Amino acid sequence: MRHVLYLTSYSTTLYRVERHGAVAEGRFLNDEAGYQALRELLKQLEPEPIPILADLIEEEFRQQEIPHALGRDRQRLLERHARKLFRGTPFRLGRVTGRTTEGRRDDRALFSALTNPENVSPLIELMEEVQLPLAGIQSLPVLTRRLLKHLKTRGDKVLLVTAQPDESVRETFLDRGEVKFSRLAPVPHAASVAYCQLLQAEVHKTLRYLHTLRLLPRNEPLEVYTLTDGEHSELIGDFCHDEELVHFHPVDLNLIAAQTGFRNYPEGGNSDALFVWLLARRKVRNHYAPPRQLRRYRTWQAARALRAASWLLAVGGLSWSGINGVNGLMAADEAARLNNDITTINQGYVQLTRQLPIQPAEARAMREAIQLADRLERHNIHPGTVFARVGKAFAEQPDLEMEQFSWFASDDQEARRPVDTSSMDPAQPVSDPRYVIATIQGRLAHFDGSYRRAQRQVERLVEQLRGQRGITTVDIERAPLDTRPDTQIQGQLGDSQDREKAEFELRLVMEMDREPV
Repeated sequence: MRHVLYLTSYSTTLYRVERHGAVAEGRFLNDEAGYQALRELLKQLEPEPIPILADLIEEEFRQQEIPHALGRDRQRLLERHARKLFRGTPFRLGRVTGRTTEGRRDDRALFSALTNPENVSPLIELMEEVQLPLAGIQSLPVLTRRLLKHLKTRGDKVLLVTAQPDESVRETFLDRGEVKFSRLAPVPHAASVAYCQLLQAEVHKTLRYLHTLRLLPRNEPLEVYTLTDGEHSELIGDFCHDEELVHFHPVDLNLIAAQTGFRNYPEGGNSDALFVWLLARRKVRNHYAPPRQLRRYRTWQAARALRAASWLLAVGGLSWSGINGVNGLMAADEAARLNNDITTINQGYVQLTRQLPIQPAEARAMREAIQLADRLERHNIHPGTVFARVGKAFAEQPDLEMEQFSWFASDDQEARRPVDTSSMDPAQPVSDPRYVIATIQGRLAHFDGSYRRAQRQVERLVEQLRGQRGITTVDIERAPLDTRPDTQIQGQLGDSQDREKAEFELRLVMEMDREPV
């Protein structure tokens, strides 16, 4: 639910905006008694922002051209011109309505103001007293633009006449959808011929004023659209005859209200409820309220944003907690399922082992197995130490690459191959190995054909290996250039890509660590 204060020069009406219309909750005269009654009614409302819709006689409009500007420069320029034009009031507005087509193409601007602040200030002070945020002061003539899309108007220049409270009509002149001029005229609302005569007289006054302001060429007819109820529309159609420069178009107010979504429009022919409805349906920026009078409204907006953020955080936290709770339940179900599977597997294993035949083991086999396990526990044969020391030596010779590394453990450091235990007598005791014997095969990474250089690099590798702790023997089994008496030296002339690889083979003996694992 939202409320709007409709302000005229003589009264203030509090409207309650509903889903399909607006209802007047009370109309109060602009005097001490009226303000006191309105104060008591406002105290009963929720502390939500309320806009003021101004429909005042003392609202003045001026057309001027200003230098073209954008952004903050335009805003400062509009404020400065509005302050120069209307020095006696803080309730002023400047807005750009278009650009000229000649010269430097200045901006066309409409400046307006509520020239009598005493019409508005008491109501603002009353809202401040009851601590209701002021959502802005909107101009009813500026709001008239929203009715054009519901009227099938002829031409760009239109005079829209609406019946207003306090026995008056408002005449608003629009050019290409922009408000150029507006005035209130006293016309009694009695449905009679006199009403039509007074209306015609006021329209002709406005026509002469438009000619004076050069807003309408003197040879161009004025299209007048009167927005009233059905009874007044019939009178206008019968007695307000078209003239050479004035064409009347009566429009039924109830039909236009229905097009905007307003249901069950109140009787009487006044359009104040329709303008309140148009204001509440879509957000309208503030027209006249100075920034200092909107502080309470800005505070309300900030508090509302904080509440919304708090709700979002709370909903997000609850959602995250719910997701974690669901994940926890799913994990618990999965753990229970896994436990059931493990129990089933263990039961199956026990059943299978019970079905296996019992085979007695001989005492000698058990003794040998125990001795082998003890020996393996005392002497854990692991080549990690050999790898580390060989790797360290190769790291210092980056031109040499290892292609194959094979090893075995033996108690004879002259052994060339591991002992075949499959052919041994099980009763024969096996001696503990004392040495790790490794065979390393490698080559030069970038062999340029110089066997002498390759030989020196292999010899340096051998010296580095011999300097490692625990290595007792390092022999060159095969050098890049094998010069042993029982070998044949051969080569081939041709492209360097056909050169043989500088390959080598080393035999390394390392004493095992005797400490048990």
